[in-house]
Amino acid sequence: TPQEKAQAIEEGKNIKAMIAQVEEQLVSTEQEMTIHAANLPNFTHPDVPIGEESKAAVLHVNGNQKTFDFPIEDHLAIGARLDLFDFENAAR
Repeated sequence: TPQEKAQAIEEGKNIKAMIAQVEEQLVSTEQEMTIHAANLPNFTHPDVPIGEESKAAVLHVNGNQKTFDFPIEDHLAIGARLDLFDFENAAR
């Protein structure tokens, strides 16, 4: 009926307004959470050595280290060798 249609339209408008209000609250709450999170300390484990990477220690190795019969390359070396990257144009 036309009355039910008008009522449904009004209810939809109310829901839309509620969603907008809740989204505003969400933004405010996220900003507040970010401020509080930035004040939390980020401590490392006491066993972690302080200093350069050379002071790092391997505590556990899971499984066996794989060996290959070819030199291992990182993604940049592989991409350059296969001409997949255009470093000159990317730097512009």
